[in-house]
Amino acid sequence: MKAVYAGVLETYDIDRVAEGGIASEEQDQFASNMGLQLSEVNVLGDRIAHYTALAREMKVFQPSYCRDATPAEIEQGEWRVVHGKVCAQSPRDHYRWKDFIDDDEDGAKRPLDFLNLTAWKTLKSATPDGRPRNRWSYRYGETYGHGYLHTNPSDGGADVYEVTIGNSRMFDLSYLTTYFRRQNKEYGYKSLPWSTADRFLERARSFHWVLEDRSFGPEYEAARRETFHFLVRAALSPEPGGASKFNMGGQSVFDADPNGGGVFQVAKVDGRYVADEFSNVDGGNWDYLSWIDHAGYNAERGMALRALLDGRPTLFTISRETYLDGRNVMKNFRDDEPQAVDRLMGGILAEDWETVAMWVGPDTIPDPHGGLPFRSVQALDLTGAAPSRPANSTPVFPNIGYQNQLGIVIYAHLFGRMNTDMTLVNKMRIYIKGVDFIGAIPDTELVEFLDPNSGLTYVARLYGEETINGRQVDKGIASRMLQHANALAAIGTDDALVKYVGLIDATRQIGLMYNGPLDGTDVPAEN
Repeated sequence: MKAVYAGVLETYDIDRVAEGGIASEEQDQFASNMGLQLSEVNVLGDRIAHYTALAREMKVFQPSYCRDATPAEIEQGEWRVVHGKVCAQSPRDHYRWKDFIDDDEDGAKRPLDFLNLTAWKTLKSATPDGRPRNRWSYRYGETYGHGYLHTNPSDGGADVYEVTIGNSRMFDLSYLTTYFRRQNKEYGYKSLPWSTADRFLERARSFHWVLEDRSFGPEYEAARRETFHFLVRAALSPEPGGASKFNMGGQSVFDADPNGGGVFQVAKVDGRYVADEFSNVDGGNWDYLSWIDHAGYNAERGMALRALLDGRPTLFTISRETYLDGRNVMKNFRDDEPQAVDRLMGGILAEDWETVAMWVGPDTIPDPHGGLPFRSVQALDLTGAAPSRPANSTPVFPNIGYQNQLGIVIYAHLFGRMNTDMTLVNKMRIYIKGVDFIGAIPDTELVEFLDPNSGLTYVARLYGEETINGRQVDKGIASRMLQHANALAAIGTDDALVKYVGLIDATRQIGLMYNGPLDGTDVPAEN
């Protein structure tokens, strides 16, 4: 407001060092931050610094800035008065905007000469003592997209890990306020999948794209891992409410009890209802669609999985390599977590919930309202060398079904090959013996499944075994699907097998549609 309406800018107060001002000779160590507004780093002089260290050196806060609030201030400010104190900002000086220089004008010297600094220092002639003052180096915030981590009002200059964790926690905490009508007569829910993807899922994807550069410190690595874990949680969150143990394809898995009973309950903030729920009481039999109790969370799961596979750039990178090639900016999560992404895809498509689903332990938390006790739902870390969960834990069904399974197959073919790394796509290839040519793959590297209903033999390539939660599974994806089909056939689950063969055949058909490097143009005419 000062700049827009009064034409003045804040500077460091070099005359009140004892009260929190900045000494004249120390101003320049902060100046480069004015030229790094869109960068993910803060600097002190010529070195990278954590934002907390930068704030301490700038003397952003000191206890001496605060005084006891008066009774009138407490009455008026209410909860805004923290610990009964009223605080001021550190001392600032002010000079006319027109009296500031750019770059190296007026004999100034930029700390880093490759940065463009606009209105960063006053003219010497504009000050009463001939000593120039540097403009206070604010970090600005705006929301115009997800390209940068530090362009959102909620950011406040926090480091990348705090920004990433903030996005994850906001996703968790906002579920009750956005997906439930809560007697709001003007509640609109049809745009929730898009808005959730835009606010949280795509933001995490863009954070990851920026965090691909690991040269800035451990907080960048922690933030990058958090974006992966967050999207996995967003995709695999179970159904809230009472849960009982069921046998799913030979696996012991907790899932929502259809009769309203259960051993424990999953809290609403830990899960997501997959379907809409409408009120037949308020809306009756005719207008119930206008009386939704809570919106479903289903398309969002597919969007979370898409965010893991989509490597399209969230920023435009102007470089020679980008213009010559373009694949350098196609960075999805498989670029840095290939094993974890393959394990996730394999577990979901093979319906191997013991190796991919979230889990609960035996410990419970009492319900203050007398209902079933709660159990904390935890995610299985798929990034380790041998992922595992505690021995006394049980997986919880992740509310993933045929619709989202088809979605991730399509997303993998659409986005997984944009950088022309075909490993993920190759791991998903399914062939039919006698129909597709598979002569290039040795017989010792193949797994087969004979569909007892159609008589067709489906074939996939083996990629070697690894251990997940104490079990040996193949590193491929299609191979795990055929192994699961063989297991279903062995235990005689005819209905489940028929449905699962539908997924196998759909995966093969989608692979044929996208059989070329990018657009499927090399699909044989007979297919």
